[in-house]
Amino acid sequence: MPVKATSLTEKASSRAKTIATLITSLGVIAGAVGGAVRWGISEALAETNKKIDNVSAEMSSIKLDTMRMQLLMLISDDPTNHEDILKVAKVYFVDLDGDWVATETFLSWAKAEGVDVSGIMAIHDSRR
Repeated sequence: MPVKATSLTEKASSRAKTIATLITSLGVIAGAVGGAVRWGISEALAETNKKIDNVSAEMSSIKLDTMRMQLLMLISDDPTNHEDILKVAKVYFVDLDGDWVATETFLSWAKAEGVDVSGIMAIHDSRR
């Protein structure tokens, strides 16, 4: 009978080693799957962030174009409407850091109308 006890002990030990190996293998597989999932999510988030950045840049460009058109139309249609022109100019030049496209027309309008735009242009120019 002692031989059987040793045989049972060896079988139990062998099964325990097999179970331990299986548990370790499952842990390694779970870790790999978890890593792959995290990597996949990270890649998806990076791609989504890139798309959001592109849309945001397009929106900024559209907003700048819209404000430029509004400014130029106000100057062209009603050059005596100083209040609205200056409001739009502030948004265009200061808030949106408007580009050079409308600068010459705006400065010519200001000179012709005798309007001081040095404050708006100083803020705008200081960012350059």
